Parts: sequence; structure tokens; C-alpha cells
Amino acid sequence: MSPIKIQFLGGAGTVTGSKTLIEFNDKRYLVDCGLFQGLKDLRLLNWNEFPVDPKTIDAIILTHAHLDHCGYIPVLTKNGFTGTIHCTYPTEELTKIILSDSAKIQVEDAERANRKEYTSHDKAKPLYKPEDVELAMNHFQPHELNEWVILDKEIKFQFLNSGHILGSGFVEMKIGEKKIIFSGDIGRSKPMLLYPLKNSGSRLSDYGINLW
Repeated sequence: MSPIKIQFLGGAGTVTGSKTLIEFNDKRYLVDCGLFQGLKDLRLLNWNEFPVDPKTIDAIILTHAHLDHCGYIPVLTKNGFTGTIHCTYPTEELTKIILSDSAKIQVEDAERANRKEYTSHDKAKPLYKPEDVELAMNHFQPHELNEWVILDKEIKFQFLNSGHILGSGFVEMKIGEKKIIFSGDIGRSKPMLLYPLKNSGSRLSDYGINLW
């Protein structure tokens, strides 16, 4: 059995751009795939070449739909990622809204910069466009909370309610004889709106919400 390798590609040294790469038995899995936000030096990191070839990543596991955890997904899919993106049902719905809004803003910002000629580049470009979001959403596979998902004969995981935002979940991953917990962001034990950590609503409809 090969050793487990874990590499932090974001969310380390800063709270944004969350990406954690797990390598085991010639497989690569990414927990979260977030956009760097905030100061310019951080935002510029989004334009760097990704440390590993997106084509070599087998799957993405998404803890929740905030942009600093999901916002880089369209970059990976347009650059060759063809695997499955695992998440909860509410996370899939919210991610589509958030990524679509992100792409729209990026396109508008680039067009404005070019029109008013305040870009330092020959031509400002968005990091991704709405059509890249549509491509990315084709890779999503939603799951219930507390449902074990088999990735490989020695790797499985489940989402456990973290109470952060709708659909957010801890990732409990079992790799061989090891157990690893990825928290994503953690909510409160006595929230005013969401289920507390001990409860487990797994669809938006469980919260009385219908987006469509």
C-alpha cells in the first residue's frame, strides 16, 4: 500500500482559495476547489498554472458552495478535468448560482476594463465565462448526507452536516485503515436559521426552500 500524500494548494497561509490534494495508490482527489479572493496578490494566484495537470485528478469533493471553496472549478474543467464532482444536493444547486454569478461579473469587469482602457494588459479577460460554468456543472454528482460514496476499493467518504451554509458538510474519508476529516467551514451548534450540527437536512426542500 502506498503512503497517503496530502498537499495544501490553497487555504494555507490565507483563509481563501481552499484546495487540498490527496494522492493515494496512483489516484488524485481534490477536496474543495476554491477561488483566491481579497488582496490583488491573492487574486493573481488564480491565474497561475495549476500545480498538477487537471486531467490527472480523478474526482473533486466539495464541502460547500462558497466561492472560496468552489470558484476555481470552471478553470479545472475547461483545462481538462473530466472526473466527477461530489457534493450534497443543496451544494450542487447553490454552486450553479454562485459560479454563474461569478462568471457574469468577471465578463462584465473585463468588458468594462477594455472599454474604459484602464487594464494593464493588452486586453482584459475573464478567468472563465458562463459557458465554462455550464461545462463544469455537467460533472456534478450530488449525494445525501451520511451516504458512503465509494471512490476506490480502499477509499470511501461521506458528508456529515457541518451547519455552515445550506448543504455544507464535513468530509469523513476512509483511506485504507486511516480516517481523515476535512471540515470545510464549520457552523454553529445553535444557529438561528440552519439545522444545528447534530441534525442532517440533506436537500434544500428539507429547509423549506425551492429555488426553481
